[in-house]
Amino acid sequence: MTPSRVTFCFLLGALFLVSAPVSAQNRAAMVEAAGSYEPGQLLIQLNAGEQPARLTTSYSQINLKPVRLLSRRMNIWLFEYSGGTLKAADNQAILDDVRMRPAVSLAQFNHFVTERATTPNDPSFGQQWALNNTGQSGGTADADIAAPEAWDIVSGGTTALGDQIVVAIIDGRFDLAHQDLNFWKNTEEIPGNSIDDDGNGYVDDYDGWNSYSHNGTITSDSHGTHVAGIAAARGNNGIGISGVSWGIKLMAVQGSSSTEAIAVESYGYVLEQRARYNESNGLHGAFVVATNSSFGVNYGQPSSYPLWCAMYDSLGVQGILSAAATANANLNVDTQGDIPTACPSNYLVTVTNTTDIDTKYSGAAYGLTSIDLGAPGTNVYSTLPGNTYGDNTGTSMASPHVAGTIGLMYAAACPTFIAACRTNPGPMALQMKQYLLNGVDPIAALAGITVTGGRLNALHAIQQLQTFVCGVLIQHTALPDTKETVNPYEVKCTIDADTTLIPDSLLLYYELASVWYRDTLATTGQPREYAGYIPAQSPGTVINYYLRAHAYDGTADTTQVYTFQVIDYAVILSPALSLDSGAVDDTVWYSLNCINDGLYNDAFNLTTAQAEWETSLWDDAGTTPIASTTTLAPNASYPFKVRVIIGASLSGDVDTSQVIATSQTSGAVQTTATLRTTSAGQPLALPFYDPFSSTTVDRALWVYNHGATIDGLSKHPPTSPLALRLNGDTVGADTIISQAINLNITQGVNLSYAYEQTGGGESPDSGDDLFVEYWNDVGQWKILKQHPGADADMLYFENVSVGLPADAHHETFRLRIRNTASAGLVDDWFVDNVRIDYGPQINLSPLSFSQTVPEGDSAYDQLLITNTGPGSLIYSLTAIPMFSPLFAQLVQEGRVNQFSYPESWNEYREVKGDNTVLLGPEVVYNAGGPDGWGYTWIDSDEPGGPVFDWVDIESTGTSITSGLTDDNFIGPFPLPFAFPFYDSNYTEFYIGSNGLLGFGPTTNYSTWNHVVLPSTLSTTPKNVICWCWDDLDITDIDNPGGKVVYQTVGSDFVIEYSRYPEFDATINPGDVITAEIILSPNGNIKLQYQTIAPGFDILGNTVGIQNLTGTMGMTVAVNTNYLHNDLAVQFIKPKQWLSVVPSSGEVPYGQSALVQLIFSGVDLDTGSYQMSLRVSSNDPDSVDALQVVSVHMNVVVPPPLCGDVTGENAVDISDVVALIAYIFAGGAAPIPYSSGDANCDSVVDISDAVYLIAYIFSGGQAPCANCK
Repeated sequence: MTPSRVTFCFLLGALFLVSAPVSAQNRAAMVEAAGSYEPGQLLIQLNAGEQPARLTTSYSQINLKPVRLLSRRMNIWLFEYSGGTLKAADNQAILDDVRMRPAVSLAQFNHFVTERATTPNDPSFGQQWALNNTGQSGGTADADIAAPEAWDIVSGGTTALGDQIVVAIIDGRFDLAHQDLNFWKNTEEIPGNSIDDDGNGYVDDYDGWNSYSHNGTITSDSHGTHVAGIAAARGNNGIGISGVSWGIKLMAVQGSSSTEAIAVESYGYVLEQRARYNESNGLHGAFVVATNSSFGVNYGQPSSYPLWCAMYDSLGVQGILSAAATANANLNVDTQGDIPTACPSNYLVTVTNTTDIDTKYSGAAYGLTSIDLGAPGTNVYSTLPGNTYGDNTGTSMASPHVAGTIGLMYAAACPTFIAACRTNPGPMALQMKQYLLNGVDPIAALAGITVTGGRLNALHAIQQLQTFVCGVLIQHTALPDTKETVNPYEVKCTIDADTTLIPDSLLLYYELASVWYRDTLATTGQPREYAGYIPAQSPGTVINYYLRAHAYDGTADTTQVYTFQVIDYAVILSPALSLDSGAVDDTVWYSLNCINDGLYNDAFNLTTAQAEWETSLWDDAGTTPIASTTTLAPNASYPFKVRVIIGASLSGDVDTSQVIATSQTSGAVQTTATLRTTSAGQPLALPFYDPFSSTTVDRALWVYNHGATIDGLSKHPPTSPLALRLNGDTVGADTIISQAINLNITQGVNLSYAYEQTGGGESPDSGDDLFVEYWNDVGQWKILKQHPGADADMLYFENVSVGLPADAHHETFRLRIRNTASAGLVDDWFVDNVRIDYGPQINLSPLSFSQTVPEGDSAYDQLLITNTGPGSLIYSLTAIPMFSPLFAQLVQEGRVNQFSYPESWNEYREVKGDNTVLLGPEVVYNAGGPDGWGYTWIDSDEPGGPVFDWVDIESTGTSITSGLTDDNFIGPFPLPFAFPFYDSNYTEFYIGSNGLLGFGPTTNYSTWNHVVLPSTLSTTPKNVICWCWDDLDITDIDNPGGKVVYQTVGSDFVIEYSRYPEFDATINPGDVITAEIILSPNGNIKLQYQTIAPGFDILGNTVGIQNLTGTMGMTVAVNTNYLHNDLAVQFIKPKQWLSVVPSSGEVPYGQSALVQLIFSGVDLDTGSYQMSLRVSSNDPDSVDALQVVSVHMNVVVPPPLCGDVTGENAVDISDVVALIAYIFAGGAAPIPYSSGDANCDSVVDISDAVYLIAYIFSGGQAPCANCK
């Protein structure tokens, strides 16, 4: 029994929209994204015997209706509904609901599929290196599949038992008239009469099947024609080329692109043909042994394509192996995905592309667990339409070599192997696959990146096949137990042999009462079928028997010993499997029948086993416990019930128990029935709270999770460091649903949570929204909050607190949090501190703070948080710094330059060596920012800004010049302190040769093609300081002597670039720059430009910074006339001068919490500083839930040190000497004068000197200790 189905409904009325057509242009864009699907369409596999009407009546409001049957045997249908303009979230809701219907086995979207692209080359006529590589065209001899050697054994065509071998090519289109191709024809079909003559479900499929137009009309193009020729072009016919297998026939099936429904329909056609062949013993259908698919979905994940992947198992069970070309991209299928080559089917043979020198083609995918082997796919010469030929490159060319080899192997198999294939097609197909893989040629290029580490070898594959033990094969289905006591028992079998059988040595041996007897098998008149007979026996007799056959060549076969019994006593429990569900403490009743299947009267003991929950047996009325049946006549039944009381459990927990019936007459006779009971759980009590403190979703709180994770990618989560992440990857929607919660109270329940858009991840697009929903009292999901993806990115969580409406107050309330996203892409939302409880009420005191702090000193204060509401209060505090006094003034005056540029700048690319640039905007002001983290910049051209003060370390610093070349990076090198940069601290750095310093990872640190910052493009370096990001070249022979050195100077760290040249393909002495980067322990960054030679191109570079993900940063200048001699640019890290302890917490009803505020004047200039202290809570009042406390700090010059007469910031004997000199010898007065008044009597005299002496030498009071 499957777990109970909880129906997740949706508002059909809101979804009743008119479907809009998808334009060709839009469709092309949709195909680009892995996982895109046809809006308004679903692929649904109904359970066996179910009809579409079971679904359509439930979805009349969206007009759900079947379009066509894609596979009769798998009962897969294409449905459509009015969903063309629905949002992805609504389509997902429809799919989720359909999946839970009892009639549905599997359901999914109808994904778009693209044909594998090939890379055509200039033709090289007659060069089939893939089959026989002699080194032509620079290749490596024997880097081929050894076709001529294989043809010495067999060249293809039919099996040893006369089956016409067929390979199905599922592709775009085919030239059926090509002189060198031998296509299969469905001779049971009369072409063009619009009648399904053979009754296979496909009208006029004489030439094959066209899944695009759903008919038998095959059209022509180059891709399918080229692929077909590789597998099975006619050989040894004096024209054209040779395929891998000469005499097999090619089944043409069009269906390699458009949508997934097309692919499923195509495979369904092939499945039907082979299944009919198997079922009719070769009278109908086709002996298809392999399919070839040179198409798929890059980055596709099997979980999103269950029906497509399931097709390979269904084909395999019928005896078909499926050769599949992997992606034409250098990606790791194991980690990045691909459809179909990531599908888990054992019947799938996945292929990558190898070259004529036995290397993996650079543009082909790989995977140690996903990709089985390589095969030639580069510059492969094959058939093209119009009786022409040419080269193509791609994995599309590799997989048909494998498909053709499979066909060749079936032609080489001995009769007994083929006979086994007829009766056990699935297992024998797997055996054939193993021979194929065992026969590869190991090559270094595929070692460690494919399953076999080798390239296809047809000869070795056939030689592996020849290890199968041939000769005589007997196949027999064991006789079942029987009630027959009059007529003899017929024992039928099929016998296959490679040579003639000896008629009188075809024997049946059987044992009766410990005596063995023999009967000679005789033909039944059916091909290869024989029968013998065992005399009828009395009830209770146990009969053992086996079969033996000999051939004239001396080979023989003997079966295992089979056993059956003439039934005397037997019992049946019906049904054998029962399924049901209920909530905790519910009673579930199962109705069963115990049937006497024996020949004599009998009674049966009834027991249970393996039950975890309380399980007991009762009479049919459910009133009296029982332990046995009454005495039953033969074929009589005894109805009874089984009671299961669902114990403590979570929703989805399953208890599987057994009911056992045992004969009272013959204790060895017994049978079992299985009961599978699924718990719906017990509604949780308030409060419901999840701070997501572990990376594992808590199943005790959340009954369903599809795609959501818990990680540390968010920024500033309330309960650091983790938060719930919903990004929609890879299926376009993540969803998490709570356990049932008992809200069977009248009112006053509050939902609170914190959310963040983007954080440290990727920005959601418009329409990629976050939804917070609840399950109401009439069984519908209703939206409580919707956060639009079009909103701005967030670096801090925002608290939401909302009272739940009246229809949420019931005992099976559930909370659902979901997002919508672009399938295959990432659209990040983060959620934390989800709480459902009675509403709290927050009170803060005071609502503002102000402290005066001397430079380098600290001050303290306290914030009181009180909860006067009935629910528990959850709070968090975030200190948001404001600007420095100078920058705040510039903002007020409107003299701050923009820090970002139009997105079109990210499209801009220079050509190496070309100094023609796209000019950027003028840097109007001498300051800029802030970026998303709070960094600002000011240059030395601004009065009061940083001062240009060159630190010369060229001759004293550590040189790292030798490792630099054109377009490279070096490092890591150590930093003398942990340097704070954005949200991390770094102890080492890297130097990029093209004008940047980074902290890793080093991807793209060699690039010279600069862009605007910040940039999330995969081609841009991250976590960098760009002092002059441009195409530079320290090895420029026209400008020798450039140096890069580093050194610690005081508390700072300096990296100097002396006479650093730019790249110039022409002779251009003097195009150099001298600059330096100064890193300070407080996180500030100073760029200084000492000299810029006249020949240096200052119009083609980027100056700026960006973080680890490229989501935050700023550009000072790009491709503009900004840099000049003696310029300093200071990047100022935001000062976190306010600390709060604790930063979050919980306050029970009626209690208070004190939060310590610490004001720090360390590393701050004198002036006024402002900070906003955001207090977020789950208070249901939206105004109170987010309050801002104003915090002010005035940093002042510290007062003079009392007693420090000399001004040395210390009180010692030198101050006593100076004071005596002033009093008695006319020495200098104390500065300030008050510093000499140590005893606070307002007069500086000898008493102050005595006071200081006592303090210094006798442990007296500190200076000014008694001042008031």
